[in-house]
Amino acid sequence: VEAMVTIPNRLRRKFLRNLVKSGPDGFRHLVREVLERMQPILAKCKGMEPRMIAVQRRFPSQRSVPFWDAVIDFDLRTGFDEVGPPKTQRQWIEAVYGCLAEQKSNFQTQIGARFPYRTCEKIGTVDALNYVAEAWIACRPLIEELVTDR
Repeated sequence: VEAMVTIPNRLRRKFLRNLVKSGPDGFRHLVREVLERMQPILAKCKGMEPRMIAVQRRFPSQRSVPFWDAVIDFDLRTGFDEVGPPKTQRQWIEAVYGCLAEQKSNFQTQIGARFPYRTCEKIGTVDALNYVAEAWIACRPLIEELVTDR
């Protein structure tokens, strides 16, 4: 089960500019804010994974199944030294920022949470929907940044 906010390829340039205008450090801060808002859920819902996914695709025709030319799918906690485990790999966030800032292809990004059935005991309970909703709501800073008119 996933609760993700999707930044589609066809997002209006105005919104995309809002996301990248504060530079790589501002983008990292935004991702960190989403991760911090997910901490209470992580504490209650063991096995939940805060994630970011970025995909470059191409479509041979309008009705065809796309080719996936590149995929990056990582745990948000890898982006920050003091958060771990997992081990830190700050470059993942920088790579996604770079692709958003200099988008030249069909590029889609998602941020949110994954609740794998194999590791997340709560996903099979009556409270599962509450955890999914909380994770999605934790992405609010991203949505606010996209629609802020500054």
